[in-house]
Amino acid sequence: MSKILIIGCNDITRVIVPLLVTKKGLVDEICIASKNKEECDELKRKYKDSPVRIVTAGVDVTIEEKALLMMRIFGPSLIINLAPTYLNKHIMGIALKIGASYIDMKFYTDESGRECLIDEQFACAEDFYNKNKTCVTGCSFNTAAFICLTRLALSDGTFDSVSNIDIIDITESNGEKMSVPSIEDFERLSAPSKYIEDGEVKQAPAMSISTEFSYDGKEPTKIYQFASPVIESYERGMPEIKNVRYFACLDQNTAYIAEVLSSVGMLSTEPVKVRGVEIAPIDFLASVLPSGASAGDPSDKKIKGVIITGTKNGEEKSVFMYFECNDSEEPAKFGVSTASYLSAITLLSGSMLMGTQGWDIPGVFTPGDFDPKLLLDKMKEFGVHYSVVKEVRRLVF
Repeated sequence: MSKILIIGCNDITRVIVPLLVTKKGLVDEICIASKNKEECDELKRKYKDSPVRIVTAGVDVTIEEKALLMMRIFGPSLIINLAPTYLNKHIMGIALKIGASYIDMKFYTDESGRECLIDEQFACAEDFYNKNKTCVTGCSFNTAAFICLTRLALSDGTFDSVSNIDIIDITESNGEKMSVPSIEDFERLSAPSKYIEDGEVKQAPAMSISTEFSYDGKEPTKIYQFASPVIESYERGMPEIKNVRYFACLDQNTAYIAEVLSSVGMLSTEPVKVRGVEIAPIDFLASVLPSGASAGDPSDKKIKGVIITGTKNGEEKSVFMYFECNDSEEPAKFGVSTASYLSAITLLSGSMLMGTQGWDIPGVFTPGDFDPKLLLDKMKEFGVHYSVVKEVRRLVF
């Protein structure tokens, strides 16, 4: 993995670049490429004294001829794709043409970002196999870490079989600072929740299902069922698990703002005509609101985990395997949200595994298709590790 090309310059880039440049010997050169070359140059200047050489390029990947020329000149062995998800398949095609392996954070979607098209990425499996290159999609925290924890619980003998998965995504806040909702908050509030029940993918009205969650004697947190790409991870990667749900908490400020915006139609996905141009109201919001998780109090603590329910020696049991991260610690060093930081570490860990034993299989995969211990151990090297609560109750309504 001597040369790495990063397509896109955002919060994820701002975490992985300073960590990649410490990997002299594993990484010889990094190219940061984006439409906005000035942002790339800023990162280059910031780490100009690092042991790994950084170059930049201003490129529009949709102009394939120019993008191919730049990439062939640089000659990457790995492409890290941070571009919008609707470009995933296009960039995969470019990777095939220049003979590079490929990794991204999120599954391929349509241009609205709302319809998951992961099957179209897997349709390229034979092409990557024939080129002897590896493609990994969905290497963000939510779509990789949870399913890896589940696979680990099966492989290490904690369970003989698993029947139910409840993803928990909550914030333990002291409530001193009001959070700033992001477009991701409003998108999930406006969309029907998606879940797997008895092996079938189902939907429920947004915020129509809620319950409380507590662990280790802590005060209960009210949580709501939402849609999440993690559902697609389990649907494709572990179809034998018949029940999968995703739950997150919701602070009062976000709920209030969402209620007001919804009442005036600003969370609608249906296009309306404004001065001769059709645009969905929520897409307008996306252009003016911050991306990434809500920026709350620096002392807020994020708890992201999975309640796994199954059987061991014929008896039903549930365990809670979770990650804990404080906004005032590592994320603050890079000036990013906790959600961005965790996803950046997951992507970086996957990138470091590309081409190594276990992740060197040609074809198209998700992180859950490999030995789960490989990714979880690599994340631990970057300071992101999980804990286990062995006695926890399965969520009930």
